[in-house]
Amino acid sequence: LMSTSPPLHRHHAQLRRKAAWHHFKMLFVDLIDFSLVLLSLIIVLSGWRALPFWRSLRSCGSRRKEMRVCVLSHTFKLLLDPVCAVCIFILLVTFIRAPAIIRALKKCYNGPSQQEIEKKKEKSNAPNPEEEDLPAPTQDSSSSREYDYQWAVFREMIQLMQDIPITLISLLSLWRMPF
Repeated sequence: LMSTSPPLHRHHAQLRRKAAWHHFKMLFVDLIDFSLVLLSLIIVLSGWRALPFWRSLRSCGSRRKEMRVCVLSHTFKLLLDPVCAVCIFILLVTFIRAPAIIRALKKCYNGPSQQEIEKKKEKSNAPNPEEEDLPAPTQDSSSSREYDYQWAVFREMIQLMQDIPITLISLLSLWRMPF
């Protein structure tokens, strides 16, 4: 009796080829991950980004895609930090926007206030929108952008840029005033 299955040594050779091909494909993934390891090292060596990076890396899970997104987002934030420092200096020099940026930075540092936490709890106790015929659109107020200091600084900087033309127009309108 002859069996129709391939000989055992061919089967093992086929398994070895599949394993070698799989490891060859994963080599390119590891090369991509090696660059992310270097970026992670730069983030950790920067000092001020090390603790937030470590916390978000621990909370992102064990999937490679989530880790890559975490590393790239912190790298982007690391690149924005010097620009943000210059913007903070400009905002603190202006007497109009200085109190607003100080309040925004305090809010970013302290996190949500007790009132905001209570409002969020009240919203969670609201009726389920899936049960309604026409549910109202929902907004997630617990987004990370709300308490990100870079977002607050750039928002205030944009408002300062909007104030500049108004200030110039008001100064030029003094020219037209009769004395």
